[in-house]
Amino acid sequence: MNDILLDKPIRPLIMAIMDEVMEINGNGGKAHRLEYDPTEIPIEVLIPLAKLLTVEAGSHGHRNWEKLTVQEHMKHLYVHFLEFESSALDPAHNVEKLDYELLRVVARAMFAYATFMQNVKCKEC
Repeated sequence: MNDILLDKPIRPLIMAIMDEVMEINGNGGKAHRLEYDPTEIPIEVLIPLAKLLTVEAGSHGHRNWEKLTVQEHMKHLYVHFLEFESSALDPAHNVEKLDYELLRVVARAMFAYATFMQNVKCKEC
């Protein structure tokens, strides 16, 4: 894999799903066997999530989320969940507002999980 194309923190994750075993397809093409199927991640979520994170990085800074604790992410997740719930209960709810708040819940859950896993790894160091 080309390090130029991937942020350094993501490279170990990509390598973690790739097995050292090479598979040969029906055409004779060789590729590392994948332990997990990344196509299970819905692309319908990834693109809007990437757009949201790009906008947020413009105002908060690139990878600012790494400077926050799991608890801080969970508090913000809860606020966005409540915003989503209150908007959903409004009979005149705005679909864009619902979409925005739910994406922010997903982002905060992802950040909390990544921060948690980083903390676990650091304790094992």
